[in-house]
Amino acid sequence: EAVAITEDGGIVPTTSVGNSASFAIFAEKVIVEINTNLSPAFEGLHDIYIPTYRPTRQPIPLTKVDERIGTQAINIDPAKIVGIVFNSELHDSPSTVTAPDDETLSIANHLIAFFEKRSIGSIANAVLTGLKESNFEDLIMYSEVLQDCTFELIDAGKMKFASDKLVLRPQEISNHPELVRRLGIIGINTALEFDIYGNVNSTHVCGTKMMNGIGGSGDFARNAHLAIFVTKSIASGDISSVVPFASHIDHAEHDVDILVTEQGLADLRGLAPRERARAIIDNCAHPMYRDALNDYFDRACAKGGHTPHLLREALAWHSNFEENGHMLAQEA
Repeated sequence: EAVAITEDGGIVPTTSVGNSASFAIFAEKVIVEINTNLSPAFEGLHDIYIPTYRPTRQPIPLTKVDERIGTQAINIDPAKIVGIVFNSELHDSPSTVTAPDDETLSIANHLIAFFEKRSIGSIANAVLTGLKESNFEDLIMYSEVLQDCTFELIDAGKMKFASDKLVLRPQEISNHPELVRRLGIIGINTALEFDIYGNVNSTHVCGTKMMNGIGGSGDFARNAHLAIFVTKSIASGDISSVVPFASHIDHAEHDVDILVTEQGLADLRGLAPRERARAIIDNCAHPMYRDALNDYFDRACAKGGHTPHLLREALAWHSNFEENGHMLAQEA
């Protein structure tokens, strides 16, 4: 999909670059679909760079978010283009983001207070929306996806750079571990659940039903200067997002720095496993589940071990939910 083709055969992508550049470069034949619903003014918004091949591959020469290191179009041999289709019925399909509520705004406030205290310059959307009301200025964003809040921050004069405000890059570059680490990113991702030691499940409900893909969260969590995960402490009224043991693990405890719910914030950096558990239970768990989590943890500690668990009970909350619709065993 493109908004235009340049005179020398360059393909100007639309709002989504993704892996289109790699597909076009390595394909034998290319069909270009021109989306006439989008303005040709998109030309100039993109920065298309494809890393060189091994073993002569060089470091990606991006040292600042607003640098340009590539071309404004996907450059391929025009002879590979075997067809051009014009489509006037293709509309952009942005994800629907729920407006911030009291709980997500509480998450944002906890995180902003943490930033201000440490002088570190859906839910993630609410966190960024909260920055609009904060004292932070000259913000710079580097992200796989831009949400509505990005443009609100630009309009409010808070966002210095997220053309002169935006650059759209291939997914291979936007999610590249080398760049995430070099740029010192503060990575904020949403979790479905996390356990008392900080293992995060981002994708699977009860460990089996896929809610969404992992996207670039793994690249950002492992390589960011700070890896932050946010979620509400309970879902659908009474399902705890803080559990004894995560039913599926996308991000291991070693890659997780900060966990935030509307209840509070747990800074896990430098903490031993037992210290992490106390911080998570005390600061992130919902009150209706806090006693049960403390009971599980205390009995696990009595058994011993560096990272105490009761294997017969570790996933009991999820089993109870699947069988009875409740995470905790109900009294007779």
